[in-house]
Amino acid sequence: MKFALLCNPENRRADYFIRAHESLLGCAPHVISWEDYLAGMESPPDLPLRIESPGENPVVREALIRLGAELRGAIDLQISRAHGVIEHEALFFDGFKSSLERLESLVECFVNTPASIIAMTDKMRAHAVLEAAGLPHVPLLSTVSTWEELSALLHEHGRVFVKPQYGSSASGVIALRARSRRFEATTSIELTEKHLFNSLKVRTYTDEREIGEIINRLGDPHDGVGKLLVEFWIPKDVFAGRGWDLRVLAITERPPAHVVVRTSTNPMTNLHLGNQRGDLAFVQGRLGPQRWAQTMDFARQAVKAFEASYTGLDIAWDAGLRRPLIIEANAFGDLLPGILNDQGQDTYHATLESFTKVGAQAHHGVTR
Repeated sequence: MKFALLCNPENRRADYFIRAHESLLGCAPHVISWEDYLAGMESPPDLPLRIESPGENPVVREALIRLGAELRGAIDLQISRAHGVIEHEALFFDGFKSSLERLESLVECFVNTPASIIAMTDKMRAHAVLEAAGLPHVPLLSTVSTWEELSALLHEHGRVFVKPQYGSSASGVIALRARSRRFEATTSIELTEKHLFNSLKVRTYTDEREIGEIINRLGDPHDGVGKLLVEFWIPKDVFAGRGWDLRVLAITERPPAHVVVRTSTNPMTNLHLGNQRGDLAFVQGRLGPQRWAQTMDFARQAVKAFEASYTGLDIAWDAGLRRPLIIEANAFGDLLPGILNDQGQDTYHATLESFTKVGAQAHHGVTR
């Protein structure tokens, strides 16, 4: 077999897959850049297609935003190419979704289908998929678009997590607390006069005016991310003063074998925010065989629920180790450098080998 890869070729994700393809199949994949595909310069060949994240490329980001704006009839759109800027995320998703749906008319076989990628990227759909499958996940309290709506909920519930309907890597995520008449918003968002930025620094805002401005900008359906999901804040299990959760790569028809423990002293456990990897053997011992098996079983059920070949799942145990909860499903959640399975395979080798062994036509959920 030979695969096609839709990607940003300069990105390390592409490099990891290309090396896995060359190692397992003895040849390079057919590489198509997101930029060329969106410009109409190249269409995928008649090969199984792996779709990689369009992120981290300002030209591709702008092209997807403009495509989304065209679909909504928007004109005279000002788009910043500043690194990490958070703007027009709803338009970006509209363009991304449209570009994926177009692929369905061009390609017969996908590693992960456009439908599964869309379902994992749209957090509202992801909630619905997990709910329909009866899988434990962080409960959704409501959706809001303004600080006025959110502050009313916050006064009632005390603390919540706020997440953009679309996004990844903790971009736009806020842990919010109401304490007496004060508010605390912990987030990686940097507020400037003109823009919001997704930074590498977690900070806490206590000025209600600033918090309200962040929420109102995020909730703007044109300039921001649109709907904001308000989730119940479920306290995570803590050891040695650090909360923790797991990133689990679930590959269909295989026991999960790539797991990373993420630990943090703040509500955000994403490793790119300066947090630390934890000791996997310690966590396995802390949970015990039964809880660990239960966690891995939920991961296997989740990848089937999304009808995907693979997904990166964020899973946490609550305080007291009473129940595991799926926090998020990540369509591009297999970027786990240095994490190998028992056969010494990284995540890209394992997902590719799984697809080739099972066979494109027989593989669950990968053909349209």
